[in-house]
Amino acid sequence: MLAGACLAMGCGAERPLTLTPPRGGQVGGQVVRIEGEGFTGHGPVSVYFGVRAAKAVVIESPWLITVLTPQHEQPGVVDVLLRFGDGTERQLPQAYTYDEQPGIVLRPEIGG
Repeated sequence: MLAGACLAMGCGAERPLTLTPPRGGQVGGQVVRIEGEGFTGHGPVSVYFGVRAAKAVVIESPWLITVLTPQHEQPGVVDVLLRFGDGTERQLPQAYTYDEQPGIVLRPEIGG
């Protein structure tokens, strides 16, 4: 019975960070789920896709954060960084791919 409790509680095994879906279009606005653990108790969180901040960041639970991806000028792969109010940071290297969207021309945001 103790083994079952360890499986349910984790017994110190850290749940890895995952990002779903792992890709989306350059215009942004894709709803992304970031799953892991320990998301509460660190204050508010900012999530960055490359150097751009995600929008509508919500800590849904101790194991789930949802965001809307920011736009990205070029197709390609970026790191995803979670930066909490208390200084805690968690990173997902090369975790999100921006796909090219033919016919879309993005210009850098002023002040962003």
